[in-house]
Amino acid sequence: RNVESRENSQNLNIDAAREVLPRNDKVSRLFLKLSKAYRKAPLDTMSEMKSRQFQILAGRVRQLDFEITGDEHQLRSLSQIKHFGPSSIDILRDFFDNDGKCDRLEQFEKGKLK
Repeated sequence: RNVESRENSQNLNIDAAREVLPRNDKVSRLFLKLSKAYRKAPLDTMSEMKSRQFQILAGRVRQLDFEITGDEHQLRSLSQIKHFGPSSIDILRDFFDNDGKCDRLEQFEKGKLK
């Protein structure tokens, strides 16, 4: 009985930690910022669709059971998951290669993306 109680307590602690510290928070925020950028300043007829895709990705990365690190093997594996296309993988690669900066988002913020 004590073992069962202890296991339940550990499971509650793990679940509580996940609620406090969501996975891939920085990556999720990046995709949310890109979603907002495409929604606020549409570049073409595809901007609305891109905005929705980035919003979906923001939620999807929080549901992963691992932390995205930018490892090349991991990025290739991510490309097998729905909504992680070549463009989103390139964005992740850029984000991790440049210490959390994203060229596409910076270009949007500077008004230089066309």
